[in-house]
Amino acid sequence: MRVLLRPIAATLLLVLLYLGYNLWLSAGGATKLDESERPAPGVRAHFEVLVNFPPEAFHIIRMQAIGRLIEVKGTSVFLMDVERDDAIELARNYWVADLKPWRGL
Repeated sequence: MRVLLRPIAATLLLVLLYLGYNLWLSAGGATKLDESERPAPGVRAHFEVLVNFPPEAFHIIRMQAIGRLIEVKGTSVFLMDVERDDAIELARNYWVADLKPWRGL
């Protein structure tokens, strides 16, 4: 019985850490993109994504997958046609500092 206790405890600890990390990401995402800034379901919106550092290829590819990347200026990335769920998911990333609605071109 004692042999099984250690793997079970380690597994529970890993599950709790994973859940805590996801709660932390969700809470952080909610502060970056509050309800008034989110587009209505089924509507695409434009955003200025502020990142914590100049974006690298990985970040650019991730953002291109959810919308039309228009321009990168320093630590700001301008995206068009982003759906609500994709904007919420993008805001959850730790490397995203803020999402601001953008009027577009």
